[in-house]
Amino acid sequence: SAFGTRVGDVFTWVTIVLTALFLVLAVLMVLRFKPEVTVADPIITPPGGPVAGRVVVTMKAPTRGADIYYTVDGSEPTVQSTKYTSAIDVEPPATVSALAVRDGVRSGVVRQVYSTIEQPQLPAETPAEAPAQPAQPAEAPPTEPAAEAPAQPEQPAEALAQPEQPTETPAQPEVEAQPEPAAAPATAPAEAPVAG
Repeated sequence: SAFGTRVGDVFTWVTIVLTALFLVLAVLMVLRFKPEVTVADPIITPPGGPVAGRVVVTMKAPTRGADIYYTVDGSEPTVQSTKYTSAIDVEPPATVSALAVRDGVRSGVVRQVYSTIEQPQLPAETPAEAPAQPAQPAEAPPTEPAAEAPAQPEQPAEALAQPEQPTETPAQPEVEAQPEPAAAPATAPAEAPVAG
């Protein structure tokens, strides 16, 4: 009947409208609750520091499908910077900066600074050293001079001179010479009488 047809048409349109609303809500929910994509920082090896000469630098993106862009002059890398495809040869001093990008999402910037190693200066040649001298005893520290006694007034030279003691013994009183007794005349011995 006509009524039945109309009722069927109404249910059909109601079903179509509800289905459309459900699809719209589903799309909105997916867009709203879409998990945020994050990109890990790239890894640069070897680590920065003093190096003896040119160094080969490699980079790796932990996030699958991410591209790496880098610079070697210390400037900020962007998607317009050089894209990493293979190891690069860097001559120090240099600062390598890199970032990873996936689906428009960027990682943080990683930097490694490479500097040159300062070569030690060789000492100038010196003549042969003389044989070592025996160690000298340590000098005693200078001592302060003792306080000087007040100067004595100078004595006249005459006063300082001691009177000379006479070396001669006192003269003995002269004894008058006694006249020697006259010697007795020598007498000749008496001659014995000559026997006749």
